Amino acid sequence: MAVAPVFWAQRKDKLFVKIDLPEVKNEKVELTEEKLTFSGSSNGKDYRVELEFYAPVTKEGAKWAFHGKEAQFVLMKKDADAAFWPRLIKSTVKFPNIKADWNKWVSESDDEEGAGDNDFGMPNMQNMDFSQFGGMPGMDGGDSDDDDEDMPSLENNS
Repeated sequence: MAVAPVFWAQRKDKLFVKIDLPEVKNEKVELTEEKLTFSGSSNGKDYRVELEFYAPVTKEGAKWAFHGKEAQFVLMKKDADAAFWPRLIKSTVKFPNIKADWNKWVSESDDEEGAGDNDFGMPNMQNMDFSQFGGMPGMDGGDSDDDDEDMPSLENNS
């Protein structure tokens, strides 16, 4: 059995795990507090992934879905108040198939501020008053070429 590529990211209270396989068939998922086991076939090959977590997760609130190109999991950490995990799995051995999901990744300090969960990491964007930006050249809706008359000619008059 082949080993599938796994991408992961975290927040203080949850994990995002993605198994990067297209068109998964015959999928089987087993989730315990200590481990996620996935098996399935893709493009005629059988795959298996077994992740023994760094710390326990809860089965309660866990969600997963199989999309056209991947299987996505959202898993709740058992201790939502603990520090960020230094790695996804208990083992300190580096597995080449397990990588950070940089599309979902936030640092621990960013997570405390709520960044990364809304508006492209700018949490107060929805409260911004864009009318404050009035008065900038070209922003008044009028012809922005009004002051061109004061500019000297660029032609050489010699």
